[in-house]
This record gives sequence, structure tokens and C-alpha cells, in this order.
Amino acid sequence: REREGVVLCFVGPPGVGKSSLVRAAHALLPTGGPESKPFLAPHPAGGTGGLLGSWRRGEAVPGAWAMADQGLLFLDEFSEWPRPARESLRHIMDTGTLHLHRAEGSALWTSHPWIVAAMNLCACGQHPERCACDPSERRKHRRKVSAPLLERFPIQLDLGGKDASECLRSWEDCQSWVQGPGAPPETWSTGARRLANTMEKHAMNSKRVQGHLHSLAAAHAHWAERDHVAEDDVQAAFDVLWMNRSGWWRSP
Repeated sequence: REREGVVLCFVGPPGVGKSSLVRAAHALLPTGGPESKPFLAPHPAGGTGGLLGSWRRGEAVPGAWAMADQGLLFLDEFSEWPRPARESLRHIMDTGTLHLHRAEGSALWTSHPWIVAAMNLCACGQHPERCACDPSERRKHRRKVSAPLLERFPIQLDLGGKDASECLRSWEDCQSWVQGPGAPPETWSTGARRLANTMEKHAMNSKRVQGHLHSLAAAHAHWAERDHVAEDDVQAAFDVLWMNRSGWWRSP
């Protein structure tokens, strides 16, 4: 929801519609003029300075993250960003603030954008069924993005699969759900609690990721208009946390 921010990662080969979905996500932001919901898509070549900010001629210059406040920050080719730039996101995603200290002085920026990253699963860019990389190349590519950083992305969508299901709600309904008031249910069925505990014990060791599982399951129940969290909601949450499972980068 807008007041809490959205952080997600799209994964899939070229041509599956990642950029189109990012534009659709931007359209879900509250209505207003361009300045009230900016869209920033910096290039990886801009590095840490382009993403976070820099000093030029004695003046602090905000980066794309600060300029995207209340809008959407799109980080395409996420695995190709310089590692310092990627990893620097961890702190600002947690706090919403950035202190930039240089010999010339210091600057403080606050920002609360939706952050959407997009990346390929391997160097050749294809989905596993058509991948030309050997297993060691795939593992090396996938491990460019660290586990602590992936933990900050609670929604991870694989767009290269075979799921042909469609959203049964209108675009207007989707906008209303994202932007409107409402709270997820707090009541969980016994089966949902049991399933979540099993998933946490065997596949999700991080407390942060376990918190994502609970939040996403409750949100899914809210989307399904249930007054309690069911097993289907927990499974749906687990499915979009697949890059936070132990050893996910070893999969084909």
C-alpha cells in the first residue's frame, strides 16, 4: 500500500513484459501531477553516485533514490549494478534516510519510493528451459545479489514461467485495493499457522523473511476478501518469497 511502500523484484527473460509491468505499478500510485509521483529509471553505469547522490562543485546533488520520493524507482538489470551501489540500498530501504558525508560537507535526504528491481536469472538472459549457461555460470550470476539484499525484496515474481492465469478484477478495482483503506485480517486458521511454522523451520531462517511471510499471507487473505488467513494464503506468500529460500540459486 502507498503509505507503507512497495518493494519487489521481477525476474524473467527479455520480452516477457517486465518494463510494462513496472509502468503499470507506477500507475497504481495515488493520482497527481508528475512531480507528485516521479518515475526514475537510472542506468547501472551511473553507479553509487547516480543512485544515492554525489558532490559537484561543492554542492550536494541527490541521486535517483532521493528524487523518486513518493514515486517509483525502477532498477533494471539489477544484477549488473556495481555491488557497492546495490548493497548501499540495504540501509536506506530500512530507514528511508541517507546521510552523505564528504570532505566538502554533508547532506541528508529522506525518500519513500516504491522500489522495483528487474533482473535475469542467468548471463544469457533466458528462462531455465532455454538457458545456455552451465550450472557454475548460473550460480555465479545469481549470487551477485546477496541474500541480505534479497531479504529487503519481499515480493519476487518469476515472469518466465507457464502460469497463464489472469487477474479477475478490473484495473479500477486493483487501484482501489492498493490505494484505499482497509486492514488485513489478524485471525489465522490452525492449518495456516501450522503450514507457516513448517515453512519457517525448513526453508526460511531469517526473522525478516519470516515476517514477510506473515505480512504477505495476511495481505493475500485481504485480497481474497477472507476474514482469516487460510493455508492458500500462506502458500501464495511462500511462492513469491522463492529467492529468500535457502539455496535457491542452485535450482535449474
